[in-house]
Amino acid sequence: MAAEAIVLNRAHGIFHHLGKHLMNLGNMYREAGKFDDAQVLLDEGAALIDRAGDQYWQAVAARYRGWLARDRGDWAQAGRWLALAARTYDLAGATADGDATREELARL
Repeated sequence: MAAEAIVLNRAHGIFHHLGKHLMNLGNMYREAGKFDDAQVLLDEGAALIDRAGDQYWQAVAARYRGWLARDRGDWAQAGRWLALAARTYDLAGATADGDATREELARL
């Protein structure tokens, strides 16, 4: 399903939704242990979300990247990404997500 959405969004130039789909698929790859594939999709998706200027999804992108760094054992990088995610969630008005991310950061 996500792959079909990616194809449709690419074909129609809907970069905001494309960015979300790429990041969600990247996160699924992370969960499956396909870290290099996850990195490529997260980076591409995050660039598209930055282009759209969607603060909430910028926070999601940072959180997903933090999880990927954590799963790779790069604690310093994970901390930087999760701290950025928490701040960005707060700026987007999603304080509950920011608080949850700070809890994740504290468990690193």
